Amino acid sequence: MSEIAGHLKRAPQTVDFHLKILENAGLVSSSSEEGKVFYQLRDRSVLKFLRERRPIPALHHPKPPHEIVEDAMNEILKKLNEIEKRLENIEKKLTQ
Repeated sequence: MSEIAGHLKRAPQTVDFHLKILENAGLVSSSSEEGKVFYQLRDRSVLKFLRERRPIPALHHPKPPHEIVEDAMNEILKKLNEIEKRLENIEKKLTQ
């Protein structure tokens, strides 16, 4: 990966991040040999896609970390509101 980073003039962490995204999307596979990690395209038709400079479909765009945290917070708040409503209903039943 450090060879790829040097070739692209990017930080190894940046290249690693993007390679993991590609691997999770099933576009790239990796294997280790003698302490080195090798990456390979799983489908050569990706090269045609890149050469044509077509836009990447939105479904393959990863969310930035702050959006992931925001989504998680919204889910937690939603669940807390549901719990609060249930507790209010229980309290009403007990006081009747």
